[in-house]
Amino acid sequence: MAFLQTPVGPLLFIPISLGEVEEALRTLARFCGAVLWVVEGKNLRELQVDLEEALLLGEWLALPPGVYPVHLLWPLASVLESPRSRDRLLRLVAPLEAYPDLLRTLEAYLASRLSLKQTARQLGLHPNTVLYRLRRLEVLTGLRLDRLEDLCLLTMALQLRRVIEGKGQLPPGFSSPKD
Repeated sequence: MAFLQTPVGPLLFIPISLGEVEEALRTLARFCGAVLWVVEGKNLRELQVDLEEALLLGEWLALPPGVYPVHLLWPLASVLESPRSRDRLLRLVAPLEAYPDLLRTLEAYLASRLSLKQTARQLGLHPNTVLYRLRRLEVLTGLRLDRLEDLCLLTMALQLRRVIEGKGQLPPGFSSPKD
């Protein structure tokens, strides 16, 4: 076992499989109200780089407490490195900017793991209203919520939007949109 305090945060390396400690980590995250990033591997230097990037990007996403694998951030990191890719993804959700209720509905729908009933309950709406909003969103964006590829793109676009708009700038180490 090794502990390393880095400029972006503390790292703990445990030489056991994630499956053996995952439930304990989830309990710890809930108890402490923390976001914990996890990764498995043998090369400590690669693990350190992945975890430091997760600590850096993770705070920009304002995720709820829990345990998250670092690979969830790889697409976001790739997009942040390319102004052209950022522009493309942001264009996907640009038509929704004028409709904050549609954006909230989409975020709730994705957070509820595509559950119409749970989304309706969370937003205090009738399920048919949620369904109407989702169909309206599809018309405005040209994307379909029943296609995995489109759901992935929308999720990435919303993550990117949160990072850029949440703090008004990109995380350190990533180029600005003008680059």
